[in-house]
Amino acid sequence: MSTPREDLARPTPARPDTAAVAPAPAGPVLRLPMAIGDRMGRGGMIACAFGPLDLPDRTAIVDALVRISTASPESRAGLAFAATGSGWIHDPAGLAAHCAGAVSIAEPLDPDDLAGDLCRRALDIDADRPLHYQLAGDYLLQFFDHSVGDSVLLLSLPAAILGVAAGGPLPEWLGERTARHPLADAVRHTFLRHPGQFLAAVNARQDPRAELDARAEAVGLPDPVRPRPRETRPWRPEPAFSAVTITKDSAKLIRSWSRKHAGGASFTAVLTMMLRRALERSGVPVAPASTLVYDLRRYLPPGSTVFGNFITGIPLRVANPDDPEQLDARIQETVASARPLAALLAGAAKHRLRQAPVPVPDRVPVDPVATLVLSNAGVSRSLQQLPWTRTEGTPHHAIFGVRTVGAEQLSVLLTILDGDVHITATFHGNVFDPAAVAGALRLMAAEPETLLLDPADA
Repeated sequence: MSTPREDLARPTPARPDTAAVAPAPAGPVLRLPMAIGDRMGRGGMIACAFGPLDLPDRTAIVDALVRISTASPESRAGLAFAATGSGWIHDPAGLAAHCAGAVSIAEPLDPDDLAGDLCRRALDIDADRPLHYQLAGDYLLQFFDHSVGDSVLLLSLPAAILGVAAGGPLPEWLGERTARHPLADAVRHTFLRHPGQFLAAVNARQDPRAELDARAEAVGLPDPVRPRPRETRPWRPEPAFSAVTITKDSAKLIRSWSRKHAGGASFTAVLTMMLRRALERSGVPVAPASTLVYDLRRYLPPGSTVFGNFITGIPLRVANPDDPEQLDARIQETVASARPLAALLAGAAKHRLRQAPVPVPDRVPVDPVATLVLSNAGVSRSLQQLPWTRTEGTPHHAIFGVRTVGAEQLSVLLTILDGDVHITATFHGNVFDPAAVAGALRLMAAEPETLLLDPADA
């Protein structure tokens, strides 16, 4: 992805359509609690672009939002933030107007810079609105405060909205009863019923010395016990997105290589190795420990449903971060130990005790080292249900960027659609060279086999 150009005309501001929308049935105002996982995500926007699609008109989409929110307030489709910032408001009387304000018509995305254009639009979105949609030509853009949910809802809502807008029925999942206290439910189900799981989670924590050694190695310090302060420079956030698609055939090649040469290591483990190698070959230094985002729904009692956030990130610390078998073994060990659940429990406790938001740093190291954060949403059946334009030779795009990331973070979100792997990287364009990051992603898509070779054999 190229850096934003000063001479690039900004898109015409999105405008609401004036067509009338049927009012929602009146009823009492509902005040819904915001789970701790959702409060922890407040303020972090996820921006998405899906297309090209055969889109219904704006009025039909607004009406679908009203119908979905009326049927299931907990779907988050029509909720507003409570004034306290720690809850939700569902106002049936004002629902039609609220949903009308959540859908606008915008200029088409720049076809030569889809990810960059999406990023620029994300910076202009009102942060006080939990959910917003833009109809940008034949692309649907979704701007999603992270408090609304994680990838489960992020990928499910577009298909639900467009399906209902096209005259289809409300999806069955809207009728599922959601867990009111998912973290407490998971702790009871996993740790209280199986105390050994809690001990395993505690034992799975890494030696602090190992983390210090990894950090020292990442920045080239001679003494891992007493690292020198890193030289810094003034800094302000400058988010950037870069996206690429690995074709179905290349994805098959990667999986075949894993079976033959990496003991059948998971696709996530192999892709983590490839990302590291691609970035380093493109001139972006990468810290030894990458972070993997885990979905914690596996620790809930059977039949539990969570529409909101139920994820956490855990560092993957192994002796050789270029060995997918080691990475895969650590991933499996982490899942089995329930360490992600323990980590979310600890993070929730810290969040409750924190009196003020964590300040955004105003300085960044002059020699930044990327911390890779990978979130793999896997195969999305919901995305496959979108009304994709089926024109031969027209590629489909699913782009996901995060408006807020750490100064040295390089956050990678991926999902699989019809066998193709859609990858988006979010980073700060004034910390890491956007051309280098884009080059690394292109290398993954165009020459995956070169990244699978052992560097000693290359």
